[in-house]
Amino acid sequence: MLAYTRVKGDAVLTLSPFVRLARADRAALEEEGASLARFIEPEARDVSVR
Repeated sequence: MLAYTRVKGDAVLTLSPFVRLARADRAALEEEGASLARFIEPEARDVSVR
């Protein structure tokens, strides 16, 4: 599951995987999520993936 919000100028992407992820897979998903959030909201002050 994926949710995107903007909080006080920051882009927040919340990911909820359906299965438990390996550490390397989680890191890759967070990196891709941050890239997606920057693409969606290029003017954001900060980007976070949760």
